[in-house]
Amino acid sequence: MTSGFRLTWTLRETASRPSRLKKDGIDALNIEVVNQGAEGVQIKSSLRYMNKQAADTASPRIQVMEDGKPVKTERLGAAWPDADGVYGSKDYYRWKDINQKGITFDLVYLVEGQKIDGEWNVGTLNLNKEKSLNASVTRELNIPFETSFGTSTIRKLIIRPTGIRIEIQPPKAHQYPIFENTFLSINGRKLEGYMALENGGEDELEPYMKTLLFDVPPDLQVTSDTPMELMLQNEKESKSDYAHPVMLKNISGEKQTVTTDVEGYPVKWTYYKANGKLYVETGSTNERFGGIDQTYYEQEGEQILSRIVYIEGSTPWVSNERVNVFPGFDGTELELYIKIYHIWHPDRNLALKLQ
Repeated sequence: MTSGFRLTWTLRETASRPSRLKKDGIDALNIEVVNQGAEGVQIKSSLRYMNKQAADTASPRIQVMEDGKPVKTERLGAAWPDADGVYGSKDYYRWKDINQKGITFDLVYLVEGQKIDGEWNVGTLNLNKEKSLNASVTRELNIPFETSFGTSTIRKLIIRPTGIRIEIQPPKAHQYPIFENTFLSINGRKLEGYMALENGGEDELEPYMKTLLFDVPPDLQVTSDTPMELMLQNEKESKSDYAHPVMLKNISGEKQTVTTDVEGYPVKWTYYKANGKLYVETGSTNERFGGIDQTYYEQEGEQILSRIVYIEGSTPWVSNERVNVFPGFDGTELELYIKIYHIWHPDRNLALKLQ
């Protein structure tokens, strides 16, 4: 079994804090608060572990607290281990919610405690692994549905007492259907779902499966034949390698602007040099344009890719404003290409009956 542990900092202490922990298998922590405008802030953290067991067990999260109570996130960002074993996460909050007295930042993680083998009995509750697994129901569905990437397939529906998993096979690796809203209607009651961070379903032979998760509240009874309908709303279409470049002229320390058309959507480009880097801000007044996530320029036959920064205190789901950064650029003109961009389609909604 595991038990919890937390470390706490205030906003001033947290603005940019590296720390060597050397505790419970965690080697080092870096936490940063990034002010992204009057309405938003990003909480970034990264942890390095001393051993894999701690990384698998800890499930760390920076939790913002107000007088001992969790502050609601505007959106929970991804958390992942990179190639060096550093576990990073990004969460988003409204600036006014955390820039006040009584706010602290807690590093919350789990540590392994006493192990107990065998069967537990707590009153009439029988906590038995075999019986718990038998209480779940797995259905092979193989329901195809169309998205901007092509045909995806709902492979499995897994019903458990506290949660429901839906495994989706995309047409190709990394081409996952993305919708702004994901709901599961159970006898007319809507549960909001989210996509699991890890790839892969229960079958190890299908590593590119994506999983939708739905928490089942205690007062909702779900059986193997309860009517269910998966509802996917407002599809986000991701595109790459837009054919028409934008020319940036008279690049200097002063901000310059130019507006172009990207598939019928107006995109404003603001560019300038600072601290030895070229900054290119992009955004559109049309909310259906999902933003430009990466740009590049060509140099001696090679694509020089930008680094992406999100602004305005929003996630990519809320704002289409971005900043692309090119370190070490010292020119005065640049032909810039769009590598990755997105379009929202509010008219693309799906309702898929599962049982």
